[in-house]
Amino acid sequence: MRAIKPHLRYLPAAFFCLFLLAMMLLFFLLPKKDVSPEEKRVLQAVPQFSWNNLKDGSFGRDTENYLSDHFVGRTFFVGLNAYYDLYTGRNGANGVYKARDGYLIQTPIRLDHESLQKNLIRFADFAQKTGIPTRLLTVPSTGYILEDKLPPAHVSYHDGEILEQVSASLRGKISLINPASLFFSQSDTGRPLYYKTDHHWTSYGAYLAYTQFCIAAGIAPIPESDFQIETHSGFYGTTYSRSGLWLEAPDDIELWKPSGSRRVQIEENNRIAIEQDGLFFREHFSETDQYPVFLDGNHSLVRIQNPEGGGKKLLLIKDSFAHCFAPFLSAHYGEIIMVDLRYYHAPLSDLVEKEGIDETLFLYGIANLVSDTNSIWLK
Repeated sequence: MRAIKPHLRYLPAAFFCLFLLAMMLLFFLLPKKDVSPEEKRVLQAVPQFSWNNLKDGSFGRDTENYLSDHFVGRTFFVGLNAYYDLYTGRNGANGVYKARDGYLIQTPIRLDHESLQKNLIRFADFAQKTGIPTRLLTVPSTGYILEDKLPPAHVSYHDGEILEQVSASLRGKISLINPASLFFSQSDTGRPLYYKTDHHWTSYGAYLAYTQFCIAAGIAPIPESDFQIETHSGFYGTTYSRSGLWLEAPDDIELWKPSGSRRVQIEENNRIAIEQDGLFFREHFSETDQYPVFLDGNHSLVRIQNPEGGGKKLLLIKDSFAHCFAPFLSAHYGEIIMVDLRYYHAPLSDLVEKEGIDETLFLYGIANLVSDTNSIWLK
């Protein structure tokens, strides 16, 4: 065996030192981004030093996050790690399964019976206190409905067990609307019920759930043929952002425009922050996060007004699954008041009395129904 020449044995160490030096120089020289378009989140800003920040440890944490968020080539290395995990048998390591037909599906939530029961009790107590007709519409998880798309090795989804607990707890108190059976029957029609790169249902999935609501409420749903459907391509959602699997194809977003006029008012801090005619905020199609095209995304209180919808008012207590669902309901109510308990912390019973609410609908995805802690504000 030939001996390695003395001056060559240091080459690996020299290359490694040069690599570190180059990365350090690029870190300081390259401009810093405020937002990661792939991960759809705001990146850590330059940490602000103070003695209090140093004392409580926040300066150290912020510095660490800043270095991590602005690491040179971060997007490439995040993707490289995601595909390494995938092809070494750790599919779902980032909380997202790479499934068949281009689907990126959230892994199952941890089943917490106690947390779920607290939410159900608060829902029932609120319905009893207000004394108005109240319904709960649960959105089944993508993996539960599209189990045939999942990789062979996957953790079981708990939707069935959760819905049994919901039904048993709310029987006789709140009317339960569960579109799971309809979704199962429509899952192989070729029309997506859920986005491939996002955890939300599609507009078609929301429409099917709307028909189930109409059956429960005793009203006639508007036929699909009465909507003008507008399709936009290039949508990447939450599961894409979390997965790091940057090579996946985007989704299409469909806007189902009903006949007649609608007015949307978005309120923040008891004042109208945004007001427009029409249900869709198309300016978001030019942004990284396109899902807020539906009612401008998450806000504490949103009003949808329909002068031709009759005199009834609906209180819709919801998570983000309601954003593309509420436009369908707007045909049947003069006003829908949407409240997100993550941001709205005023007494809801006062809102019911002040606004003269006629009906209440809770609308939650299965994951939020189990894990959300903001139902405390119903008290």
